[in-house]
Amino acid sequence: YILQARAILDTGNWLAPTSWGTPVFDRTIGIQWIIASCHKLFGYTSWSSHIPSLIFGLVSLCFTYLLSKRYFGVQVALISAGILLLSPIFLDHIHLAAQDMPLLAIELIGIYSIAKVEKEKSGVFHVISGLWIGIGFLIKGFMIFLPVMAILPFILWKKRYLLSSKLFLIGFVVGCLPAFTWISLSINEYGYVVVSNLFYKLLFLSGETIFAKGPF
Repeated sequence: YILQARAILDTGNWLAPTSWGTPVFDRTIGIQWIIASCHKLFGYTSWSSHIPSLIFGLVSLCFTYLLSKRYFGVQVALISAGILLLSPIFLDHIHLAAQDMPLLAIELIGIYSIAKVEKEKSGVFHVISGLWIGIGFLIKGFMIFLPVMAILPFILWKKRYLLSSKLFLIGFVVGCLPAFTWISLSINEYGYVVVSNLFYKLLFLSGETIFAKGPF
């Protein structure tokens, strides 16, 4: 991701993730844009490459606390945030120039917004409840649909009215616009065959792997 972000600034091409100068659409480009923006602001250094994961990691801690506090109280919220902070996988990813921390933060913001939505009050949480899905797709592609599927039963059980909210639909459309625009411009520039690797990667990842030996 650092190399692809560097290529964006060197070539001025903000459209295609590249590998050795060749457009490679095996993943979306959100995190490369974020890292490239940090390089532009703070210079091309190791520190600036890792700023996004650090910031989004702190955001993830905050929204873990807020989400836990809403349902279980302050004491459990502090324990929840503390457990996340001390988890080895979290400590590992918070300093990596990768997609995981931004994706986690976007997911938690979206889920917290869904939890805060009330039928009688329309507002910013309705918009964010739809907005995060498209942004998450731009950061890590089809992986965003896993948390969407996970939260869907809760929405159908407790927040069904959200699906008919105009603000929710507006947020969803606005959130999807950057990804839709990026894919459209990429197809126009490089052709469908090249860009379709985004979908072929999904089929590849859903195939049999050494980690998928059990029934689930």
